[in-house]
Amino acid sequence: MIGPRFAAHSDVGRTRSHNEDSCTAMPPLFAVADGVGGAASGERASSTALRVLAAHAGSISTHGDDADAQRAMAEAIEACNAQIHADQLHDDRHAGMATTLTSLVLRPDNTLVVGHVGDSRAYRISIDGTVTQLTDDHSIVWELVKSGQLSADEAAVHPQRNVITRALGPEQHVSVDTAIITVDAGDWLLLCSDGLTAHVSDRQIGDVVAAGGDPATAAGKLIDMANDGGGSDNISVVLVQPLPLEPAVVTPSPSEISGEIVMTPLADNADEPAPPDLEADVPNRSRSGLRHLIVVVALLLVAAAIGGFAWSQSYFVAADSSGLVVIRQGFPVAGLHRTVQQSTVRSGDLSSSDRERYVDDHTLRGRHDAEKIIRKLPALAGLCSSGSLSTTGSRSAPDAAAATSTQDC
Repeated sequence: MIGPRFAAHSDVGRTRSHNEDSCTAMPPLFAVADGVGGAASGERASSTALRVLAAHAGSISTHGDDADAQRAMAEAIEACNAQIHADQLHDDRHAGMATTLTSLVLRPDNTLVVGHVGDSRAYRISIDGTVTQLTDDHSIVWELVKSGQLSADEAAVHPQRNVITRALGPEQHVSVDTAIITVDAGDWLLLCSDGLTAHVSDRQIGDVVAAGGDPATAAGKLIDMANDGGGSDNISVVLVQPLPLEPAVVTPSPSEISGEIVMTPLADNADEPAPPDLEADVPNRSRSGLRHLIVVVALLLVAAAIGGFAWSQSYFVAADSSGLVVIRQGFPVAGLHRTVQQSTVRSGDLSSSDRERYVDDHTLRGRHDAEKIIRKLPALAGLCSSGSLSTTGSRSAPDAAAATSTQDC
């Protein structure tokens, strides 16, 4: 069976100066977190949620009993909340930080465990483009919609539409929504922050996703549509198709000799009588074995392609053997990454909190977000000369190129 197809993409949007969203698509875990708290605090809250949840994902996926799996998901998200809450209590710089979290964990039977807090959303999109929202927004306007006091159209423009009633971080404990969902072959699941749904309707989402094709292309198109609509917030999109449609298998038949191709089943016909002579059956069994081998090889190639794509889209910030902070492409596992960019900052130049936040957590990001972290490290390490460059006004191309590193500080 073909493995899941998936993609994750996050964008700062058109009006924000930094991206507080975090997202991941690393089977069995798929998740989106929308951080709040300003600057590093929102980013810290959302990335902490994904880091802690990722440590529990394997355990959640192995629970065969639905109730046990939901309980494990709720406990994992409670652990995320506890970590974020403790961080802000111990560091006044992060007081008030919080994040939403909407997550899916894929189980071996291709059912998924949903965990949800906040107003990020999970959708199911069927082959025909039908869109079903799987989560309830924990927000003031959603409560008004459910009670019949507001229509969906009124909620979309309500002045309090961004006020959430539940998030990870503010309180010692949090109530977590969980569910078990099943999908049909070809169904897509979409996780997104409200930066997407603020500008792109459910119908538009369904049209883009149901059009098929590469999930990374679809995710990028949705983000472009949100930016074209105003890009008023950070935008994060995770797309996963747990059960891709398998192409029909064509096997040779005698009629192909005359130019006619006949679709035949992969397995031998069980209704045919067993051949009386076992030796005479050897060629038939050899051909059947060859067909099975071809299918297995094809599936392995598809799995390798999916893994290669995920590797190519994943970046993280780390310290190399000499202590220099670098950007690595791939996964934070020995032999599964390569260094693609090196900074001038050593991890030892950073404070312990900055080192933990930016270098040691190995959060998977897009390359753009990883480069933004690298650019601001010199300032955090105190390696920039103050007042050496104004970041406002215009600059000629040669001057801009010459002062790039200083400006990034």
